[in-house]
Amino acid sequence: MTQNNLLILLLSCVLGLSFSSCKQDLCEDIVCGEGNCDEGICICNDGYQLGTDNTCSVAWSTKFGGSNLSGTDLSSGDSGDKTVNYSMIIEPISPTRVVTRNLGGFNNQNFLELDIVSSNSLSFNTTDSKGRTFVGSGTLSEGILNLNYTVTHADATIDTCQSTITGF
Repeated sequence: MTQNNLLILLLSCVLGLSFSSCKQDLCEDIVCGEGNCDEGICICNDGYQLGTDNTCSVAWSTKFGGSNLSGTDLSSGDSGDKTVNYSMIIEPISPTRVVTRNLGGFNNQNFLELDIVSSNSLSFNTTDSKGRTFVGSGTLSEGILNLNYTVTHADATIDTCQSTITGF
């Protein structure tokens, strides 16, 4: 190998190392909170979304929580057709879970846990202390939670309900 070829090879290696070590870490100064940075963008963990601070700081459940909420249920089925107006409470218990009190106007002893599956939707399949099974889903949009669910009562009668909950 000639001296010129050796010099070219050495120069190529030095330049190659210089350019490869200059790649900027896009996540170096980014704090994501409840998430991870990927190429300069925060990817939030399940149950969180970006807040006004551009970190994963908003738990989904906080959007669903509220006290003194107003609910209206339209139900039909084995118990007949009826409209029920009621007050209820929804409390966050984790980023992806809330507990309701008095869903459907059954009474304040009616506690149900609902799973939040995205930043604006939830689902549930749960039984209350009176043996009633509630199965359904809902979406939150512009401060209104719309639910569609069935209630199977302890005596095996079934009602289908459409619920509108406001006051968020």
